[in-house]
Amino acid sequence: MLKINLILYQKFLICAIFTFVFIFTQKHGKTFYLRDLTVANFNATLQENDFVLVVYYTTGCGPCEKFLPDFEYAGGKAIKKDPPILFAKVNCAKSSSNQLCYDITEIPVMKFYKWGRYVEDFSFNERQHMADHAAKFVKPDIEEILSKNHYIQYLSSTSYAVIGMFAKPSKLKEAYFNVTNLMYGRFDYAQTSEEEVLNYQKVRQGVVVYKPDYMREIRLCSDFRGGSFKLSKSPSRCRSL
Repeated sequence: MLKINLILYQKFLICAIFTFVFIFTQKHGKTFYLRDLTVANFNATLQENDFVLVVYYTTGCGPCEKFLPDFEYAGGKAIKKDPPILFAKVNCAKSSSNQLCYDITEIPVMKFYKWGRYVEDFSFNERQHMADHAAKFVKPDIEEILSKNHYIQYLSSTSYAVIGMFAKPSKLKEAYFNVTNLMYGRFDYAQTSEEEVLNYQKVRQGVVVYKPDYMREIRLCSDFRGGSFKLSKSPSRCRSL
């Protein structure tokens, strides 16, 4: 009888331990991936982490409470990306962080930061693929144009195209790649060094921006000719893309 009771006690103890571990993991395991930001650590966090997605919310907000578990779940996946993306949150209702929310007009809202700088608002909130979508902000796809036909096909497949044309390395080329890293989402980006394409477009060192025919104007840097802008002089002007 004593032996049976001992076996039952051992089983009970094992079950209790597993239950405790499970509950602790569910309650605390994910918070490792979701950083709480305040005025005190906000700037330091952005400097220490190359890529940060921040959600601004308030306690007592129904949509916020519904969304935060999904955001936390995605943060666990995003931190394991290569490179990692830190998911963080700012509670605008707290005195320690409400100074960070002066320009927030609606909640919840997500903002993406890259290398300490704000890039743009992030609107993709589907739980399973949020981390994958955030990863696209890390480094946008820059298509390499390999021929004249490829160039023509590329233009026909996109509405807003920015194409860097560089016969050789230059400061303008460096500026172009720096800008594309920061301005993901506003245009489709491509680059080429193929002589066939450079001769066809008659640009040896420049950035060409194409717009849809129905648009009358577009904010950019240089001369407008037909359906495109051409920038080929000052690399600093490329930063206004």
